[in-house]
Amino acid sequence: IDERHDPTLSTVAAAKLLSRNYESLGSWPLAVTAYNHGLYGMKRAVANTGSKDIGTIIEKHKSRTFRFASKNFYSCFLAASEIAENYRKYFKVELKPPFRRKMIRLAHSLPPDVICGSLGISLKAFKRYNPALRAAMYKNNRLIPKGQRICFTASISSGSARKVLASAYSKWKKNRPKVYKAKKGDYLDLIAQKMG
Repeated sequence: IDERHDPTLSTVAAAKLLSRNYESLGSWPLAVTAYNHGLYGMKRAVANTGSKDIGTIIEKHKSRTFRFASKNFYSCFLAASEIAENYRKYFKVELKPPFRRKMIRLAHSLPPDVICGSLGISLKAFKRYNPALRAAMYKNNRLIPKGQRICFTASISSGSARKVLASAYSKWKKNRPKVYKAKKGDYLDLIAQKMG
């Protein structure tokens, strides 16, 4: 699971990080630069230069890690913000309608096929709604852990999804293959007898 691949979750995480940076540094240019260079790296830059002015820091701060990317991060951020706000001025863009989805936390660990079957959505759609779940999760139909956020089509209410998945978990738990961890001295016939 890698939530950096999910645009919603990674945006929320980025906003929280920027907010913490701002609370600690008291300046948006420094907070944005800390997103790239790190909060403590920017605190060292402020201490080394005696300034909270990003221009002064860029000009005077000397560090083997404070190089081109860190020095230019804030100006790149401003450029990206300008383009995002005024994209029609720069590009001919046709926007797609918003990607709407609902999100819940799993109350129980479940494999993707059980979730998809229960919610009545294809595995392909489930993958599109859940970009944080890596290919390895689907390859062997591994359990998506309890507490993990999962997303699904906005046409299904969160409440009904929870109920359907709780019911699916009960059925799946009864029918899932039994797991036995082999111990020293075990042999196949003995394990077969123990597991029925």
